[in-house]
Amino acid sequence: IRRLPAVLYVDSKDQEGRRVENMLRDTYGLPLVSFYVDKIDKPKTVEKYLHQLTAHKGMPYLFICGTFIGSLEHVDNYHKNKQIPQLVEYVCGEEKDKKQPHSHKDKDKKKPKEKRSRSRRIPG
Repeated sequence: IRRLPAVLYVDSKDQEGRRVENMLRDTYGLPLVSFYVDKIDKPKTVEKYLHQLTAHKGMPYLFICGTFIGSLEHVDNYHKNKQIPQLVEYVCGEEKDKKQPHSHKDKDKKKPKEKRSRSRRIPG
């Protein structure tokens, strides 16, 4: 989830889930990796883990840049309000800031000058 730009956990037989998958790829060009939970060895275990991870129950589960975005109704709502590009920018921009602690904004800040010690060494 954290290593991939966009991850969708979906039931391959669910038409609404597949519709969301296609919309995210075709409309927004997201580099989406889909995991068909019904085709995984232990689908109930995966669903239980996703529920524990997100406190949300029900497929599909969409993660962008490691952040849980929501399920079917959430994604549809973001799409209807034309908010998906801003959402991606927000969560992925936040992720970039975490990875690069010194952004270009930091270059403009002046570093405080170091204070020099006023003690003098006595020759001897």
